[in-house]
Amino acid sequence: MSATQVRAIQAQGIREIIVKRQPGLSAAQESELRAKAGITYVGPGPLPDTELDQAPAGGLAAAVAALRDEGQVQYAEPNGVVEATATPNDPYFGQQWALSNTGQSVLGVRGTPGADIGATYAWAMSTGANVTVAAVDSGADWGAADLQGQLVGGASFFSGVQGTSTQDLNGHGTHVAGIIAAVQNNGTGVTGVAPGAKVMPLQVVNSAGTADVSDVAAAFNYAGNLHIPIVNASLGAPGYSQTLEDAVSSHPNTLYVVAAGNGDNDVDTTPFYPCDLPEGNVICVGASDQNDQPASFSNYGAANVDLFAPGVNILSTYPNPAPALPYGYMSGTSMSTPMVSGTLALMLAANQSLTASQLKATLLASVKPEPQLAGLSVSGGELDAAAAVAAVAPAATPAPTPAPAPVAVPQPAQATDPPTVSLSHVAVRGGGGHPSLVFTLSAQARVQIRVSGPTRARPATTTSVGGHRGANRYALSSLLRGRRLQRGRYTLRIRAGGQTVIITLKVV
Repeated sequence: MSATQVRAIQAQGIREIIVKRQPGLSAAQESELRAKAGITYVGPGPLPDTELDQAPAGGLAAAVAALRDEGQVQYAEPNGVVEATATPNDPYFGQQWALSNTGQSVLGVRGTPGADIGATYAWAMSTGANVTVAAVDSGADWGAADLQGQLVGGASFFSGVQGTSTQDLNGHGTHVAGIIAAVQNNGTGVTGVAPGAKVMPLQVVNSAGTADVSDVAAAFNYAGNLHIPIVNASLGAPGYSQTLEDAVSSHPNTLYVVAAGNGDNDVDTTPFYPCDLPEGNVICVGASDQNDQPASFSNYGAANVDLFAPGVNILSTYPNPAPALPYGYMSGTSMSTPMVSGTLALMLAANQSLTASQLKATLLASVKPEPQLAGLSVSGGELDAAAAVAAVAPAATPAPTPAPAPVAVPQPAQATDPPTVSLSHVAVRGGGGHPSLVFTLSAQARVQIRVSGPTRARPATTTSVGGHRGANRYALSSLLRGRRLQRGRYTLRIRAGGQTVIITLKVV
């Protein structure tokens, strides 16, 4: 089970772990294993040398990772796995690495298993039913087999004249529409991120692939007036437009999901619009590849790009002169943007009470933190559809369970910490002698980090830092205040908002 899958299960509120120990361990050794991983004993497991243990709330992924690193543990896995939907019967699903990455080769490039958005796990909770996403683009191919029943009537906007025909003039819009909501299990082609959702084509891009700012603003306004909750705009330009900003700011209950652009530029210093608009209902998306790396072409920006999503070698619907193969591969932040729009549709279908601001905040809090993306976006991570949907689905709020007895007594949280702060995605990332502690907070809070050594003779180091909402990253060297770690195993206790996560660090 990949780390992404474990995080998705953690987001469901699952805390129990099945642990298989090496045979012959003493009771003291078993107790020490639990202490290092920060778990408590629940009862015997289903097989010899197995047991059921419980992780602290929000600490399943960290505990499983710590146990898997123990030489005295044969395996550790969550108890109560969320079943993924069956693999779609769409024949090209195997090439859609962004939805399910098994390490397959796509256009000659092999990926990393699990470097995907976790779509099959998200579909077990939502397919996007009863949600409409507006696609401000070049229209859509109404004859495409995988878009039959997936499109709803929109409008065209050219030179200030509103029309009714939205048949694709370029191909770009059809590709985007397929990424969002291509029909699933129809025995042909591909599947969309939100196969239960609908796409409303709002045509602004001409056959040459360009659009007037005034037409884009008109389409934004049109969608907002119809109370469309999610607008996908895989487009942009360096020039600022007050008209465009006014269209966005006039509809705060509509989320405008936009592309970061493909110039390999820092949009914080080289602006790209609408990505750089300051409104809170804008989500700007950069592109990542099959190995969780930022795409070579993608723009980035710690202040204006919100997150990264798959955008390299993406297969989707495309108008093609050869009817036998109406599909094509494209790369760009234009492709990563509808990955996010589709995920938002899944989230909203799972919980239709969510506001635009709640959707955005939850989306960014659920990303997969990646050290190679630190400093390149607001969240410092990649889209995780499974975790995002699990975070908003009603089933994601389990009945309260008694808190386990603490393994160690950490320093108490300061009274100023909000009691509702959620601490998640805790891990140590990065190599080359410069590891960092990463974690995600649902709100701003003080975070206490305690590092205790492999022997009691070595004093523990306790540090308090100010954590912000979303993904956080701190170099261990700074947290240790210059202390050098010798070889051995260390315990890190991270506490925020009344939650404590314990992980084990092995120095070799």
